[in-house]
Amino acid sequence: MATRVPLADLSVNILKNRPKASLSKPIKKSKADFSYTENILMNMKLAEKKNTLKVNFLLKKNCIDGRERAEVVLWMYEVMWIEKLNDVTRQTAVNILDRTLQKRSTSSSRIDLVALASILIAAKLEEVIVPNPTVLIGYPSKRFTLKQLYRMERIILRLLKFQLIRPTPFCFLEAYFHTTRIDFKDKMQNFSRYLIDLGTTDQHIATYAPSKIASSALYIMLRKASSKNWWYDEFERVTGYTAEDVEKVIEPITKLSTSGLKNDFYTFLNNHYKRLL
Repeated sequence: MATRVPLADLSVNILKNRPKASLSKPIKKSKADFSYTENILMNMKLAEKKNTLKVNFLLKKNCIDGRERAEVVLWMYEVMWIEKLNDVTRQTAVNILDRTLQKRSTSSSRIDLVALASILIAAKLEEVIVPNPTVLIGYPSKRFTLKQLYRMERIILRLLKFQLIRPTPFCFLEAYFHTTRIDFKDKMQNFSRYLIDLGTTDQHIATYAPSKIASSALYIMLRKASSKNWWYDEFERVTGYTAEDVEKVIEPITKLSTSGLKNDFYTFLNNHYKRLL
């Protein structure tokens, strides 16, 4: 892989030291709150059916493999956190990268350029202040020029036919929090966000619908927060999924969150979430 900005040596086991949280019983919300958010959820579920990833989207000739993709996503996250880009921008950038890899074979020597262009496009869509392109090209040891970055940006836009907007798991998760009658604590919400971010490097999780990924993170958090299942009917009502519907997504996310991984991405996320959990 190409030389990139090195990660700091971090070692915080966030799950092991995570304080226990408890669920509050259902709270009252106005019908207007439910109706408005439920309409948004319905529209997002229609929108997520477009621009999907195939199960084998990385199996093209000369394309990078799952391990290299995970390394690139880790590096993208570091760049985006340094640039203080928001949650939706991070997820959108990775989705643009994946959809580009699905349509265009990319070698290891060019993947950083595709990643930078994906970040730039996502930032233009979601951010008020866009990162300076001159600064962006400095992250991969200045191996690329501004001209190359802008050219790759145009290539991606043409490949994706300017179909760039797709609801992210974070969009669904926030809608679930607003729709549910359960009174979530901030640390519980952040734990769900952590699980979504943790699953980003897994190429198989990336192929599932964003609503399923968000629902799986919500389910895992609820199951850890309460030994009783009084919340299960509320989970079904809010997400539209049963436990069986999201079982295939729950399993890999659970493995990632409980296996005590020592890889760079796990360590990197622990460092950034340690104050929130």
